[in-house]
Amino acid sequence: MAEPKTTFEFALAALGDDEGDVSLSDFRKEVAAVEAALEAVDEDLHGRPQVDWIVKDLHHSQPTLQLAGYPLADASSGDGAAERVLATFFGGLEGLARGQDNGQLGNAALTAVKKLAEPVGRTLKKASLIWEESAVAVDIEFRAALAKVQFLTEARPEDWEGMLEEVNVHVVKPTFRLYPAAGPRWITCEFDRSDLEKVRAAITKKVFVEGRALYRPQARFPHRIIVDTLNTVTGDPDDLIRLGGASPSEDHLEKLASARHDWH
Repeated sequence: MAEPKTTFEFALAALGDDEGDVSLSDFRKEVAAVEAALEAVDEDLHGRPQVDWIVKDLHHSQPTLQLAGYPLADASSGDGAAERVLATFFGGLEGLARGQDNGQLGNAALTAVKKLAEPVGRTLKKASLIWEESAVAVDIEFRAALAKVQFLTEARPEDWEGMLEEVNVHVVKPTFRLYPAAGPRWITCEFDRSDLEKVRAAITKKVFVEGRALYRPQARFPHRIIVDTLNTVTGDPDDLIRLGGASPSEDHLEKLASARHDWH
């Protein structure tokens, strides 16, 4: 394996007298959060993952990982994919540390960063991330800044079709996942509790939803839909997507993505 062009470090410090006493549970969760964030940024930038992250070094006195990015065997983005991922990831983190959303991180990456910050102030003192000249400490100050961030979203009326699954009623606003045949893996759909029986009856069925689709800046697809109407659809089970009343052609998907990138 050739030497990578870029590496970065990720270190954890526990609360208490010995910063090296990080619990296995916290270590595992924090590593998973960083992995999820990197994968999400990779997909946002390249359409699908292009980078495989390899553990190049591991320090034990204070739990520290040195990670290096290598192109996946089927990568198509050319050289520099790992650098692009890290530049975007650290750019987004640096903005959040200042209490600002600069739009560089998509919804999945933001969710992972929030999970990374969850143990801070409870069982962890901080998580430190270092890449070249960039260094971000996810500490109690970072958590305070993150809590003040006004996250950027764009909302537009849209309609989508897909398979309805994974209903969650144990939240303030109940949700389900919509699985379209093309586009994102899924979209979280928020619905009114008065529609709960209708939603339950539609589980594993194709549905047509109309409502407000929420997008992060530069996102190709929405991460959330606030559902106004929901109807079960009959017909060809392979025809599972409809965007703005148009057929799910690649041309339409590209035009929709292009329109998103023009938003400010």
